[in-house]
Formats: sequence, C-alpha cells, structure tokens
Amino acid sequence: MAHFHLDNHVFILRIWREPRENQAAWQSWRGKIEHVDTGQERYVADLQEVNRFILEFLKSQDLDPG
Repeated sequence: MAHFHLDNHVFILRIWREPRENQAAWQSWRGKIEHVDTGQERYVADLQEVNRFILEFLKSQDLDPG
C-alpha cells in the first residue's frame, strides 16, 4: 500500500437504506465511516455524525481542521 503524507487521511464511508417494516414509512439511511490507517470506525445515522467523526479524529491527532 502506498504511504501518504502525514497530512493525508483516508476514510471509507458506506451508506445503505435500512429496511422498513411499514411500506408507508420513510426509509432511514444508515452508514459506517472508517479511518483506513487506524481502523477507527463509527456507525452513523446522519451526515452530521460523519462530520463529527472526522473532526474528532483530526483533533485527536493534534491537527487543526480549520
């Protein structure tokens, strides 16, 4: 695997629709985000959780997300 510069981080985001029991109900989107190098991951229910995961990760690495 190629090594990236320390300021580069790779995340994988998977999203899917949750099956619904009631056909009239809205389908819920769910997801999982993972930092490739460390394996840290989180299941998410909305895009704000994706943003929080990335920001928390960067801060834990003493990086300023700007």
